Amino acid sequence: DYERKDANGNPLIQPPGADFGFNRYSIFARPVRARNFVTIDAATQMRNELALDPLAVATGLLQQKDYQEKAMQLLFMAATTARAEGRAVPFDYDRGVPGGLVKAFNTTADGIAYMNSIIESIKLKIRNLTMDQSGVDIIVGDNAAIWLGITAEGSRLTRVPGADLNNQSMTKVATYADGTNLYHIPTSSGVLGPEDATTATIMVVTRGSRPEFCPFVGHVAVPAMFLSFASREFEVGGGYYGRSAAELNPCEQFSSGVYLIDLINMPALDTVK
Repeated sequence: DYERKDANGNPLIQPPGADFGFNRYSIFARPVRARNFVTIDAATQMRNELALDPLAVATGLLQQKDYQEKAMQLLFMAATTARAEGRAVPFDYDRGVPGGLVKAFNTTADGIAYMNSIIESIKLKIRNLTMDQSGVDIIVGDNAAIWLGITAEGSRLTRVPGADLNNQSMTKVATYADGTNLYHIPTSSGVLGPEDATTATIMVVTRGSRPEFCPFVGHVAVPAMFLSFASREFEVGGGYYGRSAAELNPCEQFSSGVYLIDLINMPALDTVK
């Protein structure tokens, strides 16, 4: 049939093919710099009494702050975009019947474990959207970390030894049996929005099987550099400089690998048994 032609000499059946369209996008690195000065007396005294180099400590903290602020900014942008594009689903602990169906759960952990069905559904949606068969990670704030931690008594969730919730950094606190990691970020960071005693938000983020398939992309133009200088009398100085880029993936297919779960009517934290 592919060889048959019409009266004008055109094939009656066109051979199968594909059309491609190409887009390009530029990702620009931005510099970050910081400096610290300390008197020679203070520096030597801290080294002698505390075995600490004040410039090394201060510079390390500045680098940590730089990386953390970039991570929080990316997560905030991802959460805002996901909600604006309708990638937010509710999880009602009461299942639509206030004070009713909650009694069907034997324990608080049983009720919270019901959330697993929502998470598995979101994993499937992410794979269908991104066309990438990769795993996901879960990011939670203060309340959700406590609620999900209740399920750690079972075999599905394993806590990371020594990983404690804090209000200063992003922390990996547990791992699910299928390899999904659970991360905690302070609610005060504002990434996932406000929460109260019975509400919270969970973010599910795809990992991407390849760097270009991840919801976040970037590059390092200049690796972190630690500088020392003395431009003031009787003082020593240290500096930090780096230039890198990090932002949401400009390809919507892969940046859409982020979903939110809005938890409502959860057991009040002051009454969880």
